[in-house]
Amino acid sequence: MIIRIFVGQTLYNVYLDEVQTNIVAEAKILASQNQYYLSQSEYQPVRDDFSNQMKEYSNKIQARILLLDPDLRVLEDSDDRLTNTVYASNDARDSLAGSTVVRVEEESDRLIVAEPIVYFGETIGVAMVVKPLTELHLRVDEVTSALDIITIFGILIVFVISMMFADLMTKPITELTETFTKMSQGNLQQRVEIHTRDELEKLATAFNIMSTKLDQVDVQRQEFVGNVSHELKTPLASIKLLSSSLLGQEKNEEALYREFLADIDHEVDRLNEIIMDLLLLVDLDREKLSLNYKPALLNYLIDQILHRLQPVIKEYGSQVSFTPVDRIQLDCDGKKVEQAVYNIIQNAIKYSAPDGKVEIVLRREGKFAVIEVTDNGIGIQPEGIDHIFERFYRTDKARSRKTGGTGLGLSIANQIIELHLGRIEVDSELGRGSVFRIWIPEV
Repeated sequence: MIIRIFVGQTLYNVYLDEVQTNIVAEAKILASQNQYYLSQSEYQPVRDDFSNQMKEYSNKIQARILLLDPDLRVLEDSDDRLTNTVYASNDARDSLAGSTVVRVEEESDRLIVAEPIVYFGETIGVAMVVKPLTELHLRVDEVTSALDIITIFGILIVFVISMMFADLMTKPITELTETFTKMSQGNLQQRVEIHTRDELEKLATAFNIMSTKLDQVDVQRQEFVGNVSHELKTPLASIKLLSSSLLGQEKNEEALYREFLADIDHEVDRLNEIIMDLLLLVDLDREKLSLNYKPALLNYLIDQILHRLQPVIKEYGSQVSFTPVDRIQLDCDGKKVEQAVYNIIQNAIKYSAPDGKVEIVLRREGKFAVIEVTDNGIGIQPEGIDHIFERFYRTDKARSRKTGGTGLGLSIANQIIELHLGRIEVDSELGRGSVFRIWIPEV
């Protein structure tokens, strides 16, 4: 609408400039052509013929023509209304002074041009042309009317296109909103299919990634709760069974009491081990565990671990050897690294073959300290290698129950090494053994 108003006013000004230019030119032509007739002392003999010429010219330019003498008496009027009368207008007076007068008379909506008639340097009259602006307004109205129609159609088209785009924009947003609502209600298996090739598609992709991860976390949480429940239930069931057996008998020998109490004590230790491992994992997950970096000699650290593991080594009859290729001292949290390495070596001993061999090698590779633990145990199935660091994951559930592990050792070890910006690599062949390599950067 603003453009319509601007165009209408601009067209009016352009047409008015055009009309003014033409009428001024016509007035100058009239003044030039009529200077001879007005210079004659006897104007009357040629008046009739001259009047006819003025009327014809008036019809041609579609404007009223007035010829005035120096006394502002109208000699000729193409409309025959002011002939032989005095036309004392300011426009005529200003023109007699020797200037061309151009004025738009707003009240009567007409253009007035007064041109002085000069003959040999003397102003002998005025040629006036009065042009109605009705035609100009008609021309402008024609254009603006067409523009109004175009504007209406334009508004309709813009409205329709806007509604279409609004629907295209709001539909994926609505879909996202509905999906968010479903997720807030606990249904995490939600996906959004948006193919708009813009920021909304990127948002949908990010949402799907988030949803997938949340779903995986929820599945892991459920598995974790189930595994914890099972792990805690087993020793509790044994304790309950043993204590009930003792209470159900009136008289028991001291040896039987001691045997049952030893079994109960073993199950309590197992419960305590599970709980301590779970508390450590919670601290790791919440990143509450801060590392106390101090210089630590890895050679001495591994010797201490093997000393602590002597009862386990004797129990399983394993042959454990330690080969320190390099003497390595680095800044780390010695207690945490010791716990991680302890878990891996203990795991290798427990899963080795009867009277098996476990070889430990310490060496330096570039900026890393590498601890390699090799065993000739049962090995790991190929599909299980990617899962061995998951909590409560067991490659051989029957054997794992027999060894008495919690299924958390490797997960704890992996998280501790990752906190040190290191990594654990695993190579294994089913039935032939496994190799664990611990990479710790020297920071």
